Amino acid sequence: MPKNPVVLLVDDRVEDSAPLQEHFEAFAGTYQLRVVQSGLAAQAYLRGDGKYSNRRKYPFPAAVLLDLGMPEMDGFQVLDWIKSQPMLKHLPVAVLTEPTEIRQVTRAYQMGAKTFLMKPPPIEELRDMLPALLQGHGGGLAA
Repeated sequence: MPKNPVVLLVDDRVEDSAPLQEHFEAFAGTYQLRVVQSGLAAQAYLRGDGKYSNRRKYPFPAAVLLDLGMPEMDGFQVLDWIKSQPMLKHLPVAVLTEPTEIRQVTRAYQMGAKTFLMKPPPIEELRDMLPALLQGHGGGLAA
């Protein structure tokens, strides 16, 4: 696992992403978090388009935490896009889901997600999940 790997959080709702951002503050020195608020922004970040071309400011992530329920481009569409890209298909993705949407997890696994977290995840669950998600991922897949 790279030192201080970057995790990209894709979630359109600030009220859902804020607790995760607080958790990552507790992980300072271990993980870095970057946040985008739409599937389209996630694509731009992963491709390094526009402002995301500055990889010092927006380093390529070692993993993605992906909300399934987003407008315009939902998490399933983002996951499908990631897994269809030759340079991204091995990027580990953990899906974030509401407890009422647990049936969607099976579909996400079938599409290539590595794991899932209920929103909002307790810090202990996130802390335990991240090393397993990042295990074996060297990062730096992007051009």
